[in-house]
Amino acid sequence: MESPCRYHIVRYVPNVETGQSLDVGVVLVELATPPNQRFVGGRFTTDWQRLKQFDADVDVEMLKAMGTEIVRLLAQPFSSLESMVAYLEQSLSNAIQLSEPRFCTVESPAEALDRLFQLFIEGATPTKV
Repeated sequence: MESPCRYHIVRYVPNVETGQSLDVGVVLVELATPPNQRFVGGRFTTDWQRLKQFDADVDVEMLKAMGTEIVRLLAQPFSSLESMVAYLEQSLSNAIQLSEPRFCTVESPAEALDRLFQLFIEGATPTKV
């Protein structure tokens, strides 16, 4: 049975003024199941060379810690999906931003997260504006 899901691309934005960004992760939330049974997950890059090509001054340890924190926050109970996303956005520094929500319908949310990660993060090429 297919399940509707919502996902966000997690972006590293070293300079908010210029708006340059690099996609570094994906978070996905299953929508149709009760909150205590829904799939909620995130995957984040481990390709630090790719980040260093984009921003030579990147604080890799800070990004690793933020990825860990996002995964931890996703596991917390929230009253609604909107409150979870709002909390994530308030908890992150401006250097990490979530994209607008995108939606999909999938058979396996875990497999969908892996496919989205491959598409948006591992398959992406860093570019500077």
